[in-house]
Amino acid sequence: RRAYSLAAFHSAGHFAINVLSESQRPLSVVFATPLIDKWDNVHYELWDTGCPILTDTLANFECKTQHIYDGGDHLIFVGRVDKMRYNSEGPPLLYFRGAYHRIGDTH
Repeated sequence: RRAYSLAAFHSAGHFAINVLSESQRPLSVVFATPLIDKWDNVHYELWDTGCPILTDTLANFECKTQHIYDGGDHLIFVGRVDKMRYNSEGPPLLYFRGAYHRIGDTH
């Protein structure tokens, strides 16, 4: 609810989901860092709705916002996928409970 980009997400009517690979961890850190130009030197393209779609990722989804639910200290955006692309090469980047993980980790 305190994200600087929340108003833009709320009013846009569309959003993109970009699934990163393990090798893209530095990109994940850039997008998690507040108050920096997140798009500086990032390769992306624009699809039908103008949402930025990161290139060379494992998957991309362009979605139309269908519902926004109250999630306590978060808002939960639910969208209808209008367009997608995927690449099955490489493991996904996983982040859970404040840390990065790999598939098969037991902790």
